[in-house]
Amino acid sequence: MSFSAPIHKLTILLMIALAANLDNFGVGTAYGIAKRQISRGSNFIIALLAIGLTYTAMAFGRVLVLIMPSWVANLIGALVIVLVGIWIYWEAPLTRLLQRYCNRLLRRRRSPTEHSAKKLSSGIPPALQSPPFEQLQRVNLRETFVLGVSLALNAMAGGLGASLSGHNPVTTSLAVGVFSYITIDLGQAISGTYLSKRLGVLAPKAAGLLLVVIGIYELFD
Repeated sequence: MSFSAPIHKLTILLMIALAANLDNFGVGTAYGIAKRQISRGSNFIIALLAIGLTYTAMAFGRVLVLIMPSWVANLIGALVIVLVGIWIYWEAPLTRLLQRYCNRLLRRRRSPTEHSAKKLSSGIPPALQSPPFEQLQRVNLRETFVLGVSLALNAMAGGLGASLSGHNPVTTSLAVGVFSYITIDLGQAISGTYLSKRLGVLAPKAAGLLLVVIGIYELFD
């Protein structure tokens, strides 16, 4: 029993960290399709921001735990996780805005020749028809920080709920940072494939559903 309890907590922790970052996968895919490269350095900064902001939210949650009954804290934490999941599932606003922004970048960069080539390849989604010789443009430092803070919002909200439900702020924040780096890197890696656009859209919905399931589980745990 003493062995299964930590494994149980670790599993829930990893699921929260993954769900909080699946939105990053869609963002990484959208940027990759638009030939906007999030370098390893930028990705590392985004992960550090996710760790720092998630830890801050969770530390605040630990303070709340000290001033309210444990069952109230667990109830609020579970409800916060569920509400964040519903919000991500129905809205996913950040991913949609970034995808629209990246699509506009693609349209501006296409030449008349590329537009005529697009007509000949109507079976391929327009967002995937960027020419192979088009050079990647790296995301600058300012955009990295804006992107990092924006992407950390989901993790902060989920982290607050996790903290109220009794999860450790240090390990949860570190897990969020690791998954932040992995999901963005993976999204960029598959951005040139046919499945990228479909997976980029499905990722936020999967994240929302996963958080709802976790929140409901924590509610009755």
